[in-house]
Amino acid sequence: MALAISFPLATLKTIPSIILTRKLEFNKLILPQIFEQLVFHAILIFLAWRGYGVLSYAYASIARSLIGVLVMQIIQPWISFLAIHKKSLKNLLNFGVKFQLNDFLARIKDQLYFLALGAYLPLDQFGYLQWSKNWSMYPYNLTVSNVMSVTFPTFSRLQAHPNVLKKAIEKSIYFISLAIFPVLIAMSLFIQPLIMVFERFSKWQPALPSFIMFTLSVLWAAISTPLLNALNAIGKINQTLKLMLFWTILTWVLTPILIFFVGYNGVAFAALLISFTSILSVILIKKYVAVNIWQNVNAQLFASLAMVMIGILGMSIWTQSLTKVLLGLAISALTYAISFYLISGKRLLREIKTIRNNL
Repeated sequence: MALAISFPLATLKTIPSIILTRKLEFNKLILPQIFEQLVFHAILIFLAWRGYGVLSYAYASIARSLIGVLVMQIIQPWISFLAIHKKSLKNLLNFGVKFQLNDFLARIKDQLYFLALGAYLPLDQFGYLQWSKNWSMYPYNLTVSNVMSVTFPTFSRLQAHPNVLKKAIEKSIYFISLAIFPVLIAMSLFIQPLIMVFERFSKWQPALPSFIMFTLSVLWAAISTPLLNALNAIGKINQTLKLMLFWTILTWVLTPILIFFVGYNGVAFAALLISFTSILSVILIKKYVAVNIWQNVNAQLFASLAMVMIGILGMSIWTQSLTKVLLGLAISALTYAISFYLISGKRLLREIKTIRNNL
């Protein structure tokens, strides 16, 4: 009930959020979220301490919604009135319905099929998959998802300037892959040593193959998702909708087949195989913007391969103790940094200098 009340309250922040996004004032846009989290956790902890139990979440959720609306209205006041502008409504629906359908298909592909798996697979196997999926997505949520919220309105503003748009897309791919590639590779390499060092986590040993495959599939998502974001931003929603429909069908068809042949690890195996079809997003973006993807990810890819070699060669050492795991992480990170600098160090310095000059 508390969440049901919170939902309509959240809609009161929508238009002010859009106004701030249109102004590219992202520093103000984050303030309501900060206040929401502070109020939510403060009330939740206090009420739980006072013995309110699970009901603490209800009061904390309502308080979070109220404080979010209040702060947003202070930052960007907007009062709603009932009015319909037919021309604007038609334009918004023409894009908005397709955009929401795209998001709906993504949820069917990524979330609904997981619920279906929960009804089909034994509870322990579903738990392994859920653990693997959740942890593999953390780097993506911390990097790609946050960058997309900033780049979408930026790309939209630049659609009339193809050369500038090309540079903006390439820069986003360059820095996203620079940050996320080594993290995903390190997670894949060192999950086994970490499980061996911390014996209480040994129960997750059967989940490691799925975790590694899910994590590696995110490598492709880190490239394709910003490209799809750019296509949506310049109004090519029909193309991204077709691509999302293709991925949804492929997920629902391929996953059961692989589960039948290889067991529950077939879910992650299907995700890994499907991730390679993300090359379609590269082909699609080139029809509208002449971006060069390879030049913006090759250094990151080769540096990651060097990191893989070092990680595999020292695997027998990293599994001996926590100190040696940390040593392995440090050496692998240093390998990535040195390799990347040797390949693309001059460009990185130029890009950083360019960003500083534009601030």
